[in-house]
Amino acid sequence: MEISAYNEWGKLREVIVGKMEDDAIMAGWYEGMSFFPEKWQDVMKKSGGMKYFDAEPEMARTVKKQMDNLAKLLEERGIIVHRPGPLLPEEKSYLTDIQKGYGLYFPQDPILVIGNNIIETSLRFPVRRKEIYALRPILEPLLKEGGVKYAAMPKSSPCIDKGMFVEGGDLQFDGYDVYVGCSGLASNEAGIRWLQDFLGPEYRVHTIKLREDIIHLDGAFGLIRQDLGIMCPEFIAGELPKSLKKYEFIHVTEEEGHNLGGNVLCLDDHTLIIDEQHERIISELKKRGEEIITIPYAVTATYGGSVHCSINCLRRDP
Repeated sequence: MEISAYNEWGKLREVIVGKMEDDAIMAGWYEGMSFFPEKWQDVMKKSGGMKYFDAEPEMARTVKKQMDNLAKLLEERGIIVHRPGPLLPEEKSYLTDIQKGYGLYFPQDPILVIGNNIIETSLRFPVRRKEIYALRPILEPLLKEGGVKYAAMPKSSPCIDKGMFVEGGDLQFDGYDVYVGCSGLASNEAGIRWLQDFLGPEYRVHTIKLREDIIHLDGAFGLIRQDLGIMCPEFIAGELPKSLKKYEFIHVTEEEGHNLGGNVLCLDDHTLIIDEQHERIISELKKRGEEIITIPYAVTATYGGSVHCSINCLRRDP
């Protein structure tokens, strides 16, 4: 089966799972990062440019373990798993005069797989723009299989507010309906227009306005199967598209949302992985017939991403 994904719940066959590299460098604080919790802003200001294992060794060890365990769990279920990296020294130093840092934790953002399209996205923060170099060695051998349309968005200015941006964490989709979150922190209107133009009239790209302090759609909203989703209403700033009216949404509280309670990974249309801390949400999912696999992921979530952010789906059954 060629590289392809047509929704969020087709049976998962092949993924990229992020990792905590031993030499990962903590990002320095940069203009526009005020949406981060104050604790993390202080850490970035103090330790930006240091290795994570030197700046926050206990947390770094835990994140490494949690991501490795996620990869192992997926492999044990017969899913093909790739891990990114390493980067060349020249790649690690790319744009470091603008914003320090290097990490490969959340491969959801640098590429999109929509249908049989692979798209290299344009990430807003300079510190993250080098991540694609760790993913291309995974993609290039798979492209030889054919049947895949590969493209890259136009690369943006080193500034965080100049260019067209789309980040994978802002995407959820169901067939030819593609939903893109837009808060002003990641994807923007120019990037969303580019995505619609690239995909063509066969696809319908819908914008979902997010509250201005919410970076990605998958922290606020997710599709679980053809009739079920999960959502934090407080994080949504506008009306939902009419095409979503067929869904029942399990509501996530604002506190649960800040802890990424809606950030789940579907293995098929009745099985998903979720951070074990979200007991109430797990109970609601079980009531609706979902088989739930829980894993400890709370420490990784404090880095700004949970299980959905930690993978990039390359193949799902249609």
